[in-house]
Amino acid sequence: MNHPAKQYTPVGPVERVTGLCPLYLAFIVTDEVRHYCQADLPDSFSDQLAERAEKVFAHNDDWRRKIKGRHGRDWLLAFMRHWLAAMLWKQRSELFVQLPNSFKIGHPLPLPNVESRDPLSLKFLRIQHGNSLSSAACCRSSTR
Repeated sequence: MNHPAKQYTPVGPVERVTGLCPLYLAFIVTDEVRHYCQADLPDSFSDQLAERAEKVFAHNDDWRRKIKGRHGRDWLLAFMRHWLAAMLWKQRSELFVQLPNSFKIGHPLPLPNVESRDPLSLKFLRIQHGNSLSSAACCRSSTR
């Protein structure tokens, strides 16, 4: 039985030099917004973020040095968050206004409001995010 060949994204300069896959990180950032805003975003947003990372990496020595450094993944995610916020401002302003200002300058989005959730979804969040929930928040909602 013949199976069609899988189509892989070609390895670009960023991934070749740093081991970081811009498209994968762009999916992480767009998924972050999808879940936070509970809205669909086109996959083209991820493609545009990855392309922009490749272009800036190729033409900007200072940026390339940051991405090749010890915290390169964090830098790349921060820049992608900033770029995505700008894209949303231009193309989906109703989502842009839902984002906290910290995301617009590259910080990750906060976790959903844990106190308003039922205990079953809290248990799911605890599994999803490991130690990112404070023990006080877990104790408050489990004692209800």
